[in-house]
Amino acid sequence: MYIDLTADEREFIHSLGVIQVVVDESFPPISYYDANKKEFVGISIEVLGILSKTIGFEYTIIQDETLSWADRLNLIRDNKALILCGASISDERKKYGYFTDTPYFEMNYALIGSINHHVRITDINDISKYKIGLIEGTSINEYILKFAYPQNIIYYKTFDDAFAALKKQEINLIPDNEASFIEKYFKGKLFDYEIVFSINGNVRKYAFFSPKTEEGKKLTTILTKGMKRIPLKKVANTYYEDKSIFAYYKDHVQQEQRISEIRNFFLLLLIGIFIIFINVTALMRKRNKELEFLSSTDYLTGLKNRTALFNDFSDLSKLTKAIVCYIDLDNFKIINDTFGHETGDMVLQSTAHRLKEFLPDANIYRMGGDEFLIIITSAAIFDGKSLLAHIENPIHDKQNIYQVSASIGYIDTSECKYSSLNEIINAADTAMLKAKTLGKNNIVKAPNLLP
Repeated sequence: MYIDLTADEREFIHSLGVIQVVVDESFPPISYYDANKKEFVGISIEVLGILSKTIGFEYTIIQDETLSWADRLNLIRDNKALILCGASISDERKKYGYFTDTPYFEMNYALIGSINHHVRITDINDISKYKIGLIEGTSINEYILKFAYPQNIIYYKTFDDAFAALKKQEINLIPDNEASFIEKYFKGKLFDYEIVFSINGNVRKYAFFSPKTEEGKKLTTILTKGMKRIPLKKVANTYYEDKSIFAYYKDHVQQEQRISEIRNFFLLLLIGIFIIFINVTALMRKRNKELEFLSSTDYLTGLKNRTALFNDFSDLSKLTKAIVCYIDLDNFKIINDTFGHETGDMVLQSTAHRLKEFLPDANIYRMGGDEFLIIITSAAIFDGKSLLAHIENPIHDKQNIYQVSASIGYIDTSECKYSSLNEIINAADTAMLKAKTLGKNNIVKAPNLLP
């Protein structure tokens, strides 16, 4: 592979001598230290090695496990190293350094949580409900802060510090490079933890990073030239196709996704069936209540009807001590025939309202036509004359005034013997008919049937 460098660029590269390179020592697949090989490996290291051979420069990696990620960034900020591997491109970092124009890898972050915490996130906005640990200096922090509450954020110097806090349940989530988490997971270190949410809306691009000096600017320009000649995609793909960990992960994830999709489908299906069942049951109950209401309610006055009467007092013990009144309006037919059914309906509605108003605690029924039945089971004294006067009050409708009186027959069940509800009603009805023969607008008590 030939890299077309100018004479000045070649002279500049030669003048640098051995270039000081700093890497993140535990950031697979970008860069990490392989204890078995006793060397640094990863995508950025592989690309850097190709550039070293084709451009013609030597480099040495600064190895210091005590350095945090923020410390490694400061080596570039303070011009103590010329290249940093594993830095994602961000506007904040551009203030104190130069990136190569061509990134060598792209990947997203993910939010990591403990399986035992049962944290579930369907949208990035959901993270506002949880405590989050951020590692100082990482580029994802700025994005997370857009959605999380500041009081729920705790900063840590290293990922290991944040992970220890997650293990102690001091925090609920840690953002980590998704591929890096996968590497740690399949090495058997993180089986009790999981990717809670993949932050696919914030893909990070990784490039080589140099100090914001004239030297750093020239170096990144030259490195960019070289990277444009390297099949970067092919290099990156080897870590997903050829490396055993990532090849295994790829199959594992695809299988897990299929299982998850099937599980979610049946879960949603069951939820859907359950919701339909609940809704149908609710509708049926509502419909049954509506039918029950319609079957037991007089549509015109809103009072209960004859059906409701026999349902309410199917148990005769409820009528041991009660006043049962049978009411028939006097001369209602004249109003109905003279002024029409609409006026007649209005008079019936007004009368029903007055009965409820005068006896709010009584059971009031429309028996049909202009006849009503009232059952008073309370200990209150029944004042029939006042009830007649209340019914007789003029009814005002628009510019017209209507007036009806009533004939009432009633029975005191505590003074009578009876064997059925019909017998009681008939006794009250007979007393009402007698009230009409006495000149109407009258009230008659049924005869005492006790011996």
